Amino acid sequence: MRLLARQVAEEGARGVRVRRARDEPEAVAPHDGGVALRFRLNYTGLEGGAVAAAHIHFGQRGVNGGVSAFLCGGSGTPCPASGTVEGTITAANVVGPAAQGIAPGEFAELLRAMGLGVTYVNVHTTPTYPGGEIRGQIGYGDRD
Repeated sequence: MRLLARQVAEEGARGVRVRRARDEPEAVAPHDGGVALRFRLNYTGLEGGAVAAAHIHFGQRGVNGGVSAFLCGGSGTPCPASGTVEGTITAANVVGPAAQGIAPGEFAELLRAMGLGVTYVNVHTTPTYPGGEIRGQIGYGDRD
């Protein structure tokens, strides 16, 4: 299975200011038999300052949700100003959001949510767009 998020401008997104970057960034996440999720996140053309973090969030289109896993930033891999971040997510990397029904470590629940289209990738820049500069809903795709 391959999951794909194309990050494009969504008007409003309930408090998250999102805009289209010059290139259409994307996250591609094939998973390995339900125990790991390999990801590749590409982004360029951001204007809001330093990239502070990129996460997978739990939330349907147009609705903000809690963080489920870090792609970069936080105490993990630093985020580049532009380019590609690659890595692997396992149960140990799932941080929640418990208040929304995904407890820390519930990797299968995160995969289920991704397959249902109720997760998104958000790239946060500071100081201008700390709530997220670009965002893309995750769903099934077939791009490499």
